[in-house]
Amino acid sequence: MTQDESDSMSDPELAKTLWTDETGKRCFLIPDAQELPPGDFALRTAAGRERKVHPDALTSFEVSTEEGVAWTKAQLGTVVGLLKSGLKARLLGGEKGERASADEQGDDARRTSPTPGMDLLADITETPRERFDGDGRAVARALRTYLEDVAETTIDAVSGEPEREQGARQRMRSWAETLRAHGIAAPEVEDPDRSSEDASTRTSPEAEHNESHAKTPKDDSQGRS
Repeated sequence: MTQDESDSMSDPELAKTLWTDETGKRCFLIPDAQELPPGDFALRTAAGRERKVHPDALTSFEVSTEEGVAWTKAQLGTVVGLLKSGLKARLLGGEKGERASADEQGDDARRTSPTPGMDLLADITETPRERFDGDGRAVARALRTYLEDVAETTIDAVSGEPEREQGARQRMRSWAETLRAHGIAAPEVEDPDRSSEDASTRTSPEAEHNESHAKTPKDDSQGRS
């Protein structure tokens, strides 16, 4: 993944979302800040969000299926890469800069998280933290679980099956939230549950636009005596 791709996933102003048509065969990589004119061309995301736009506005955003899969893998790779580097740094005692920061904050900071690597591993694998104390096998099992989850998520994220893709995106979102909770900057990942809920309860900007144009002015003469 290039630096530009990494930046686009972490910078809200550069963030993009992969959309597909109803068949799932056409892919469109659209900036989140991009406004599109309303129309009758239906789009959806892997997380279940839907919108309808004018097809002519999508020309410059269409990418091949291969490019769409590559982008999904890159987004997953960003989160997994942060997991790997964050876990490694904390298990090895943290980077020099992190240790310096802790030294500057004093004894309170060190007492707050004396074993940051184990804390992160416990949260990632949803393992009770106390199981790691004096039990190397528990740590090994957690690491194995982590690696298996990453492998499964990678496969599901590009499976082409909506249910599996949504599950993978939910795990990616959970990992990103865990990283942020441990002080590691991570990109925002679309929430499948929230997207599905929003799709069923909220009117899209395109629909609102159409609705506003469909309304006719009230006849002020009605109701007058």
